[in-house]
Amino acid sequence: MAVIKVNGSLTQGQVADIDRFSAASGIPVDTSQAEIVDTQVTDIEQVYGEITGGAVRFDGRPYYIYMCATDKDGNNLTPGGAVADASHPADIKDLEYDFKGLKYMSMKGLGAIGDPKIYVEEYADSDTLRTYIPKEVKNSPIECELTLAFVGKDRYKVYDAFNEYVRQGYHRYFDSKRLKELIFFVSESIEPSEEIWKGSVPYIQVTYKLRSIKGHAV
Repeated sequence: MAVIKVNGSLTQGQVADIDRFSAASGIPVDTSQAEIVDTQVTDIEQVYGEITGGAVRFDGRPYYIYMCATDKDGNNLTPGGAVADASHPADIKDLEYDFKGLKYMSMKGLGAIGDPKIYVEEYADSDTLRTYIPKEVKNSPIECELTLAFVGKDRYKVYDAFNEYVRQGYHRYFDSKRLKELIFFVSESIEPSEEIWKGSVPYIQVTYKLRSIKGHAV
């Protein structure tokens, strides 16, 4: 995938954030040509918009939750299903913006590391374990739990639309706080809660089990 070059005048903190966003989103970005300044000059929202094809916007929310369809190797895909590049941006979804009424509740397990793939055997005639630990230990895939709420009169319509999206193939999850990537597929059935009312606002709550293709988030 071609590297997207970022120019302009940015603070050191903004460059660091862009580099972390690049790693989490799977979009290769080169910030080496950016001018480091003490006070922001370049519109940072415009920078992220250019990196993501307009998918990232800032509207005052305390956090932003993203997903993007990928292939099995974790390469981001365009809306048409091709591998994304600088000329053909990835189809990144800002979940709370693109699925109106979806609200993020929690994400569990993003910092987990799967069981190490090592060999251990015990023998009745020995008090010493027989083991094999490879030089580079690999880990079993992890499973994370993403809990979302679907709020308002169109909650079931939005719930159905999101299920149609997230259950097709592989996806990348990342957010604006932890900036860790998880390449996953939905591994189990989806069972929404009974309808809940908060004051006069109805909503349903759903926990999705996301099966990672790797032994940890990156």
